[in-house]
Amino acid sequence: PDGEITVIQEAASGDDLAAGAGSITPIGLPDGTSAILIDGSWTAAEGGLGWSSGGQSLVYARNGGRTTISSEGTGVHASTIIAIAASMSGQ
Repeated sequence: PDGEITVIQEAASGDDLAAGAGSITPIGLPDGTSAILIDGSWTAAEGGLGWSSGGQSLVYARNGGRTTISSEGTGVHASTIIAIAASMSGQ
């Protein structure tokens, strides 16, 4: 495959999220839920972690839970991630 998608759900706590400079775009999901789209991800680098431009993540909180939908590789477009999030809300 050209890409991989991972969905993580957890109890929502805290508002902070560390991402590379300029990589976060606020968006609205079709049901009105606020979300952020992140271009890139933290990856293992020599001596620690480094910011990589590969992959995207969508993070949002709804009904007391936080969901992160991440893709790796170039085969998954942001619109696919947003559609997955919309389908999870029943929209």
